[in-house]
Amino acid sequence: MITFYNYNLADQGTMTASNENALFPVSNIQDDRRTKVFRSTSSSVSITVDLQTAEPVDSFIIVDHPKRGFGHSTLTLEASPTPSFASPAFTTTVSVDHEFGIGIKEFTSVNFRFWRLVMTGSSFVEVSKIFLGSKVLMTDNSIDYGWTYTDNDLSNIKTNRFNQRFIDEIGSQVGISFSLKYLNKTEVDQIFGIYDFNRRSKPFFIKIGGGADPIINNENRFAGYFYMDRTPRVRNPAFALYNMSMRLVEGK
Repeated sequence: MITFYNYNLADQGTMTASNENALFPVSNIQDDRRTKVFRSTSSSVSITVDLQTAEPVDSFIIVDHPKRGFGHSTLTLEASPTPSFASPAFTTTVSVDHEFGIGIKEFTSVNFRFWRLVMTGSSFVEVSKIFLGSKVLMTDNSIDYGWTYTDNDLSNIKTNRFNQRFIDEIGSQVGISFSLKYLNKTEVDQIFGIYDFNRRSKPFFIKIGGGADPIINNENRFAGYFYMDRTPRVRNPAFALYNMSMRLVEGK
């Protein structure tokens, strides 16, 4: 199966932080670039997200800075119908995978207007990108076997006449290509709804596999923050059924 985390309420809400470094304001979290981060001025901070209205939420995701990793040691997610978090109506802890740079927390859907991240770090707290919203889970027709994952080295390498290498180390960028088979009309509409909202210019989050899905044995490696690299392609193999292929590239 594949899960899309597409409509990010955190991008639409109003964010405030209990303290912030003026050079790294909390508004940086809503910038699409992972390298543009929020940073606190102390070892603890709370970030409140006002969604303006109560909205259904069943998923939270956080990704790291591609060079520096995660900038916190503990993270608690809270929700409340009012700006007061003295007794939050909902609370959960969020763990992160430092190897693959992502933390995913799914839970039974709840409806609240105000959400808060309570975090601690060492000398300060740093936050890259987050997702807060509802997932789109493609379960009836899971991702087809034969999908591909590449981790492209972005380093700029030049050689001289002695074949010595001079390397500008930049990092790597993941690409994923896959197909979904025998989708019905509703499922096709869901995929094109994701494309219509994001196009190729706005990133979103995905996860391939998960739970008892036998397609993989390490879902965090194949989860992350991606752009669509091309328009989804549709083929019609049978009456009222569709195959759809997609190609994604990791957001940096």
